Amino acid sequence: MGIGGRTWRKLAMTVAVPGAAIGALAGFGAAPAMAGMATSHKPPPLQNEKFHGSVAGENSVVPIWASGDFSDSGVIDLNGPNPGLNVHLHHGSLFVLHYSDDPSTHIYQESCTAVYTDDSDYLITGGTGRYRHAFGSGVARIRTTAVLRRNRNGTCNPSEPMPGSVYTVFDAHGPFTLHGAP
Repeated sequence: MGIGGRTWRKLAMTVAVPGAAIGALAGFGAAPAMAGMATSHKPPPLQNEKFHGSVAGENSVVPIWASGDFSDSGVIDLNGPNPGLNVHLHHGSLFVLHYSDDPSTHIYQESCTAVYTDDSDYLITGGTGRYRHAFGSGVARIRTTAVLRRNRNGTCNPSEPMPGSVYTVFDAHGPFTLHGAP
């Protein structure tokens, strides 16, 4: 039983839509401390946080694991709303703004392997539960691979992946704090 062209196009949109949303955010950074503050309390420095996950099959919901300033696990829906999405973890959710400007797809004709890659920036603007005051930014990569069926003339059919050959990897990392914007 093959995966039809409509299914492959749906997968391509599932990956391309969030990919088209994750990219460079301009004009954000740490705000300077207010000179007239009565206390010298400084928020803790930003720590590096890593998010990693992967899923086999035509699924936009990717299980992820976080490590760094905190450790947790949950899911990210790569087909979330544009330009924001939620990362749902066991101890709450993270609100993430994202935008992408240059995703790419390459088909290797010799092996009929298709590779979709989107490298982009993100901004964490808070969340729920334990992550209510979360703040961070960084770079993310979505990479989806699939082996395509060959047409009768020997060319690769970009709308028809082989069953069981679709695989998506999500990686993100960057400075992060649970205590709000510095």
